[in-house]
Amino acid sequence: MKSLAKMLNNVSVLLVIMKLAIQKTLSEVVDYEREDDYNGSKGNVGKVEKVESASETANIRSYRELNFRRMSKEEKVGWLAGVIDGDGSISVIIRKNRTLQREVFVGSSDRDFVEIVDRVASKLGVDGKTYTLKTLLNGKKYEWYRWSVQNKENLGKLVYLLSKSICTTVKFTRLLKLSKSLGLDVELSYGKMTLPWIAGFFEADGVAYWWYKNGKKTFGVGFSQKDLRVLEDIKKRLSGIGIKSFYLNKSRAPRVYTLTIYTIDDVLTFINAIGKYVLSCGRLQQLLKLKVCLENRFVFTKCVKWTKEMCDVALSLRMKGYSYGQIARILNAKCNASLSYGAVESKIRRLRKKDGD
Repeated sequence: MKSLAKMLNNVSVLLVIMKLAIQKTLSEVVDYEREDDYNGSKGNVGKVEKVESASETANIRSYRELNFRRMSKEEKVGWLAGVIDGDGSISVIIRKNRTLQREVFVGSSDRDFVEIVDRVASKLGVDGKTYTLKTLLNGKKYEWYRWSVQNKENLGKLVYLLSKSICTTVKFTRLLKLSKSLGLDVELSYGKMTLPWIAGFFEADGVAYWWYKNGKKTFGVGFSQKDLRVLEDIKKRLSGIGIKSFYLNKSRAPRVYTLTIYTIDDVLTFINAIGKYVLSCGRLQQLLKLKVCLENRFVFTKCVKWTKEMCDVALSLRMKGYSYGQIARILNAKCNASLSYGAVESKIRRLRKKDGD
């Protein structure tokens, strides 16, 4: 009993220290913003005063509001383009009755993420719709959220906004097809690899992880993408802010490539550069927790142990056409884990091989 009480006491101390560390992290960000305000950049002293009270309570939503307010229109366009490049869809389909069905949408198991996509788009003058899709798997209900634009006028506005911001080859080709189907006279060109675009792309299709693996601390941030050129451009852009530790995995080519940043200093540099453009609360909290872990060298979670229920859900979702990234996000939300795209793919492959045997 004494050992149990001592262990619980140690856990409580760690939680208190981590809470204080997150507050300190938010305070440092606010201090940086205050210095910018006095130097004549965007924002004003009134905004900083509001954030100070939020930093004292480690309010992630208030930190997100700060990011949203300080981002310019061009930065919001870049962020939205990154989201659509990462996990969005642009489609022009000819129906059986010869009519065209046009749609741009973003889907996620994270309701907050879909809502902030809708909010950014509305701020830019594009009115979309958000709705919930419900799925029944193994007797349990799962919800999937979606932001969609189908109205011709709003699709036209979106094309003009994204005309010089889309970076992936597939989405650029589909945007060009959508523009022609709408009869728009707009010149399209590939976008620049900006930090807001990288932030949006990371929120949609990136991963941040930290855990114990084989007795060692494993951590990093990364991206997965079928377009190798995009990952090379991201690597080049991040190299410009001092990041040097990249691992570009081509082992799954040509299906998918992964780019990972893996040293403490470079991961912290990435978080500090991208954090002020991250708008989803879940991803923002994830990055702040990772920053606290790396700065204080503690609070690493153990590797996730796959239960039979998790395996069944993963296989069922994959059979229904869900991507590995979507499955990872659903399982992470369900079991509060940090599964990556690659971890889910490897597990599903092993399960299928086992069933085949």
